[in-house]
Amino acid sequence: MHSSQIILYLFPTCLVLFGAAGESFGDSSTVVSNSVRLSHPAIEGKKPIDYTLYRNRNADAMKDGYFMDVDSVICEDGQCAFLTGSMHWDLIGRYRRYSLEPGKDLTKEKHHRFAPEDYIQLDRLLRNRDSLLRDHPFKDLTKPGKKQDIHGITGATAEALKAETVPGAVHTCYTLWHWANGDVIKTIRELTAASLDTALACRLLEQGDEKMIIFTVEALESRGIYDLEAVNAVKQALATAKGDTLTLCLRYLKSAIKDTALFYSDAAALFGRLNQRGRYTILGFLESQPDLPAAFLGTLINLVPSATEYYEVHRILALVERHQYSSDGTNGKVAELLTSDSFFIARRALWFLEKRELKEEEKEKIKAFRQRYGDRL
Repeated sequence: MHSSQIILYLFPTCLVLFGAAGESFGDSSTVVSNSVRLSHPAIEGKKPIDYTLYRNRNADAMKDGYFMDVDSVICEDGQCAFLTGSMHWDLIGRYRRYSLEPGKDLTKEKHHRFAPEDYIQLDRLLRNRDSLLRDHPFKDLTKPGKKQDIHGITGATAEALKAETVPGAVHTCYTLWHWANGDVIKTIRELTAASLDTALACRLLEQGDEKMIIFTVEALESRGIYDLEAVNAVKQALATAKGDTLTLCLRYLKSAIKDTALFYSDAAALFGRLNQRGRYTILGFLESQPDLPAAFLGTLINLVPSATEYYEVHRILALVERHQYSSDGTNGKVAELLTSDSFFIARRALWFLEKRELKEEEKEKIKAFRQRYGDRL
């Protein structure tokens, strides 16, 4: 898909280069060109042709990204001028902005120039990856040679499309949205992943952006990058990670950290810092592991008396039962739950303790629990 790359250097005096309309860089950057084959989004059935996608390499990850010159509109009456602008994306293919050369403007119905509010509406549309424009072919949107209305679509969908697009500029909106959110995104992600090294990964992870974290960690995994700097950067990303992102980071770290005891020591410390939802995510990860160190299970047991949610208590005790963990203090810690204000937590502790050999004081706590809740057992 990618041809040989051409590398050029941009310095502060360079304001416009390669038809990258309105593009300027405030510091030294390296621009790499990539030949990509893409189909024009507004010409159905046309075979892919070559386009040049530029990568602006910059030490600042917030400036590093891609840009490409694209046609702004296809007019079916043949009277609209083709206007080339520059579409910009970040390193994982998310739209950043659309720029034109100074003095150039997009036009709409009857060739009126876009007003400032039209550009704001267009920018809002291009940022919406879930726009209704994604699901409708170009031919359904307008009547050839007629006023640019929503054709072939009725009801609430038509009204929603009108609300999303710039009035009188549905052609332009459709074309630019598909440039911003179309097939080029896959190419951008492939190029970034192929160029990813530890230094770039650290810059991307520092942003604390969940989608960027997912992309970066997956790329680190696929490229087999597990050096200490990358590992520490992923550990830092855990501070903002949640849900599937947290699970992905844990999976990467488990592969990267060969010292199993160290990994689970870090996991235990993290577990104690997280909120309820985060702890549930870690428990889900732990439940998928075939083996857990005794020391780690002991740490979880020590946290049980302070747990206030039944589901957390149940899942910790289930892990301990599954791995047949036992220590001198295990039963005592669990027995503390027998006096919980939650009947369900206390009953779960009872079920756990009934399967184990107990000391007299633990038996007495069970007896007291049965007397208290005899009518509910």
